[in-house]
Amino acid sequence: MSLPAPTIEKLAVCNEKAEGGYTNFIYYVNKDLVKPGEEPPLLGIVIPLGEFSSKRKAEEERDRICAETGAYTVVSCANNHAFPINSVPSKDAVRFNYNDSDTVEKISKSIESARRRNAEIRSRLEKEVKERENTDSLSYLINKIYISTSAKDRAEKLMKEAQEASLASKLNHKLVLEYFDKHPEAKDKWEIEAKNRLEERGEIGIYYSMVTGMKNMSSI
Repeated sequence: MSLPAPTIEKLAVCNEKAEGGYTNFIYYVNKDLVKPGEEPPLLGIVIPLGEFSSKRKAEEERDRICAETGAYTVVSCANNHAFPINSVPSKDAVRFNYNDSDTVEKISKSIESARRRNAEIRSRLEKEVKERENTDSLSYLINKIYISTSAKDRAEKLMKEAQEASLASKLNHKLVLEYFDKHPEAKDKWEIEAKNRLEERGEIGIYYSMVTGMKNMSSI
């Protein structure tokens, strides 16, 4: 679900009911803020929306904000409690159909329906996790098939990446040797220059890896 265009503007007037106890906030991660392919240094944003005296009041206001703005990552969190923000919306975030031409009441019903659906899915998942312990259950079989196939896919991907990395290492080491043949003086200069550059960027670990890697290459 893409972030509706007027959402951030609408949120500017949504934090009028501050009382204390529970905090509502909305967050957006990078993928909600930029076009596909763009990679700005920004990881995400958090917008405080007010404080409330009880969880019930906070959640009522949270759902109202969702309905009015189309935001689906509005969170109610007890004060002084940490809330981790991941690249994937948390289980507390509810995805729902949003159309700014719909009434707030209609959108509210869509949100409530989405919450019920999420609760049912979580309930079925909890039951399934328990069933996996029974080696005669279908849940046990499905889980083992998932682990088997996903592990195989992961192994094949890692093997392909390892092969590509090995080829890249050999090719570029060959180019390094060719460079040293043309510029033998560089053998005494590159380490100092690389250290200065990487230390300045706070990447000194890369420098030490390069030095160790070159020594290992030379011994082959």
